[in-house]
Amino acid sequence: MNKLIVISFLILTFPASALNVTFINPSMQGNDFWEQVNKVALAAANDLTISFDIVQSGGHRLLQKELINNIISQDTKPDYVIFMPYDGTAFESFTKLEQAKIPFVTLERTVSPDLQNKLGVPQQHSKFWLGEIYHNNKKASRMLASALFKASKQDLAVTNNLNVVGISGDMSGHSSERNAGLI
Repeated sequence: MNKLIVISFLILTFPASALNVTFINPSMQGNDFWEQVNKVALAAANDLTISFDIVQSGGHRLLQKELINNIISQDTKPDYVIFMPYDGTAFESFTKLEQAKIPFVTLERTVSPDLQNKLGVPQQHSKFWLGEIYHNNKKASRMLASALFKASKQDLAVTNNLNVVGISGDMSGHSSERNAGLI
């Protein structure tokens, strides 16, 4: 009985091993939006006692691919990886993380519809793909355009001929979806 009490005491007094999460930030340092994402993620990880490493991929799919290869080859692998997949490297990244048995969560739907169909949804083809966090860019763009068109009809004396210019941003799935919503 005394041995059981001592063992229980030792187990309870040793610090539990924290989760180790690696976030591959898709941007370069200094990007205001992604710096805010880093701050929020670090604050949440701190509150939850999670070891949270951030590596920057500089907005480049090939650097991200290299970072994932480095993560997979580490002696001590993270418990989870969070990243934003890119066309051209997403399928290989999913496959490598799956083979290394590293659970991962993806951000955004930035890949082409064809690749999205090939990847499927979380846990459909990749059991270590735990989930994805994304928003509907097409719907958001459509809602914004509708609100702007409605406001223009109220503010303009001439509503028969409204010219619209959309600034797409980068060449990504986000931009394509936003364009489709505007159109």
